[in-house]
Amino acid sequence: SLSDLEQDGRIAVAVTRIHDHHSIQLKGRAVAVREAQPDDAAIVERYLVAFAEQLSVAGLPRSVVQRIRRDNLVVVEIEVDALFDQTPGPGAGERVSA
Repeated sequence: SLSDLEQDGRIAVAVTRIHDHHSIQLKGRAVAVREAQPDDAAIVERYLVAFAEQLSVAGLPRSVVQRIRRDNLVVVEIEVDALFDQTPGPGAGERVSA
């Protein structure tokens, strides 16, 4: 995946709000790819705590998040060109405005 980003730069990322399954796909290009620094790892930890809380709302134990690997982190900075609705239903796949 990283070599593809370095060669082509195109990327699509899907994000979902767990409690209502609202999902958005971001399409764009990677403008930077680099090894994570200690400050980046701290951000990852903060988001994993929030992710664990969201999973608990969906009925999964917070301990599930502790299994996520945290070694060899990579930061990918993205310039977003378009957003698409990925929430299941009649609007799925439609472009949305920011």
